[in-house]
Amino acid sequence: MGIVERRIRDRQNRVMEILDASKRMFRSRGFIETTMNEIATDSDLSRRTLYLYFHNKEEILLTLAVQTLEQLLEETAKSRIQEMTGIERLINLATTYRNLYVADAGSFQFIPNFTNCVRALGGSHPIVKKCENITNELISIVSMMLQEGMEDHSVRKIDNPTKTAAILITMIHSFIQSVDTDNDLLCIALHISPSDFLDESFSFITHYLSAKDKD
Repeated sequence: MGIVERRIRDRQNRVMEILDASKRMFRSRGFIETTMNEIATDSDLSRRTLYLYFHNKEEILLTLAVQTLEQLLEETAKSRIQEMTGIERLINLATTYRNLYVADAGSFQFIPNFTNCVRALGGSHPIVKKCENITNELISIVSMMLQEGMEDHSVRKIDNPTKTAAILITMIHSFIQSVDTDNDLLCIALHISPSDFLDESFSFITHYLSAKDKD
């Protein structure tokens, strides 16, 4: 391995260490309470070194958002090559979200803080644009699932699949935010696990979209 390749690898490893430390801090202390100093300390870096990689915690959070959205996009795209009806693809999408959340809830810390981060960085910031592009691509795939579902008669008639796809993604994110912020209420008071909450919530969506419920 040459010097250039080694430097690239070392930089990538350092970025991953920062992101992992940030995810832990955001999960344990919350995004608002977490400071760049704390992230630097948990990453075993000086504050000055941390700023060589990220200018602020908003950039860090949206970089984590890109990671999660890209993983969702990759998993969703895989279902496109499988033999499924439209409604089965939508159920698979919900299952993908659910499994990723259960495996690593910290990956979804961007959801409740996304809007504030975008406002802080500005709509023209590269990481903001990347988030938007990935989200639009995800919406496009879901829109195609809805269209395929109408064609195979597994999804009820929808006038604007793209609009419905955008609403669907927003609802899924809202469910995840709810289970994350109200976890104590769900688990302790209502005896509902986060995974059960998501399963039931997502089933409402697919039940509504299913062609058999159109009447």
